[in-house]
Parts: sequence; C-alpha cells; structure tokens
Amino acid sequence: MATQAQQQKQSGQVKIGFADGVEVIGAHATEQYMIETPNNYEIYFPLLKSNGAAFCTREDSQDPSRAVFSLKITSQADIKALNEKVAMARTTHREIETERKDFQDILSFDLMEKGKTVAFMYRPPDHHFSTGEIVRTGKYFVAQHCGSNEEKVFVRMINSSRFLQGEEFRNRDEVMRNKFPEGTDSWNPQEGRPKYYFAWGRDSKIEIRPYAPKLYSEPQQAKGAEQPNEQQKAALLAYVQANGISWKRSLGLAWETGDYKSTPKEHQGLLQQVRNQFGPEWLRAATVNSLGSASPQQDKPEATQKTKAAQKPDPAKPEGTETPAKKPAAKTAKATKEVKGPVASM
Repeated sequence: MATQAQQQKQSGQVKIGFADGVEVIGAHATEQYMIETPNNYEIYFPLLKSNGAAFCTREDSQDPSRAVFSLKITSQADIKALNEKVAMARTTHREIETERKDFQDILSFDLMEKGKTVAFMYRPPDHHFSTGEIVRTGKYFVAQHCGSNEEKVFVRMINSSRFLQGEEFRNRDEVMRNKFPEGTDSWNPQEGRPKYYFAWGRDSKIEIRPYAPKLYSEPQQAKGAEQPNEQQKAALLAYVQANGISWKRSLGLAWETGDYKSTPKEHQGLLQQVRNQFGPEWLRAATVNSLGSASPQQDKPEATQKTKAAQKPDPAKPEGTETPAKKPAAKTAKATKEVKGPVASM
C-alpha cells in the first residue's frame, strides 16, 4: 500500500524554494512547511484563510521586514491550496515591485529641477499628516509631491491599501484613477493639480481630504509652555533668515529626512534638539515673534518717524533762531556761496 508521501509524489508536491520575495521551506517526509514573505498584508493575506477557515499559522519573526507562517499538510487539497496561495503572493509582490520601480524611474525624470535629485519617502511622516499634489497614480501607490530644498525634490509614496475600503479592492485600478485623476497620464497639466491632505491614524489607516488651508489652521501655543533655549532660538532665527517665508515647511522636511546640508553644522545639532524636545506640533504653532526677535524691516518705520520728528521746526521758537540741528545746513549754504562766487565773476 502506498504511503501518503508516495501519493504526494505521484499527484503533486509542495513547491519548495525562493522566488519573487516568497520562500517555502520544508521537507516532504515531515509534511511540515514554513513560508516566509515580505511583511506586507497585501502579499501574505492569501495564506491566512482557505474556504473561510484558518489556513497557515503566523509565527514570530526575528526580521521585522519578513512575515513567517507554518502549515502542516494533511491532504492533497492542502498541497494544491498552498501552491496556489504562494503563487498569488509572489504575483502580488512582483506587481508591487514593478510599479514601485516604474514610479521611481518616471518621477526621477519628470520632477527633476535644475539638477536636483528626487528623494522617495515610504514611511509615515513624524507629524502624521502630509499635504501636496498627487503627481502619479497606480494600483498600489499614489505619489505625493512634498516640496523641495536646495538639493532634493521630495516625493511620498503612499500605499493605497491604507485608504481603500471594502469593495474598492475589487476594482482597484478604476477606483484609484477616479480618486486621483490628476495623477494619471491622461491628466491635462494646464488645469493644475489640486492638493490633498493625508492624515495617518493610530492603526496606520489614512484619511484623505481635499486640502483647504483654512480648515487646518495652526494651533495656538499654550501660555507658559516650554520653549527652546537661547542657543536653539538663535539657530531657528538663522534658519528663518536663510529660508524665508517657507521656513517651517523646509524645517519640517529637514526633520523628516535628516537632510540639513544647507544649514551650518553648528546649527544642525541645535535644530535636531528642538525636534527631539518639542516635536512637530511645536513647529506647527511656532511663529517668528515667539522666537524673540523683531524683523529689521519692522524697526525702520519707527526710526524714520523719529528722524522726521527731529527735523520738524519748533513753532515756539522765533524764525532765524539757530539750533544744533540746523548748523550743518548753515555750513552747507556757506559752502554753496563760496562756490558760486568765482562763477559769477567770470
């Protein structure tokens, strides 16, 4: 009588090996298998259930970027299901990686500005929200333009599984094109791209709204709240002077990417201290006035008024009365007469 292992050899076996990011490990004799995939729910979710019942068991993984599952084969149906589910996981991983590469190749060319390189960001922002234009739309990603500095253009790659819901996954391509038409090849650049507001929740799900600045006003700092010390304020004021009206957006990008290349080294550590001690919420509420320095342009009108007031004649004094302020004018008149004398005699 043929053993179960021999029957497997005759009618099919579990396909062992590594391909497209997914690896199957095991021995046909023991019928015990381990499956490793990228730690991405979209890739490994077929392994979780079969015909409505639990299929593979998730195990602990020493590598946070990998997910590990185990399965005990008990029938030919299990072998067929495992091979099919592994094939699905590999196909999804291959599609994701292909789309990611296409995005990077296309946007690295399209968004290049005067020699600036394009930097792609994948992790959620520290301040849990992001605003910007959608510059490309795919099945698995949308690409959001997040500004630039002197050397780089920043693009956030946002996984669509974080905001799609329920039935939207069934016709994913069409849903994505309808949500973000400005990120497709058929978009007319002359129409201008609207901005979107992405907010990350505690469960990593993302809420999306059209960006309207009035709806997201900056919070006011509480009275008596802890503030940066004098050295940190000096570094912040220098950063304001260097980056102008967009200093908060520029500093937020520097905090997020760690790119302080355009900032003096002696200020980089101080700015990072501000980030670590007070966080992005402090930056959102900060103002130049709160840093304790008045703009030089604000001082000029007052100084001009004082000068005019000093030059205005005093009505209480009779005409012809000399004052210290008028002596230089008298010398000027005298000098003028001396110059005109010889000219008149010619």
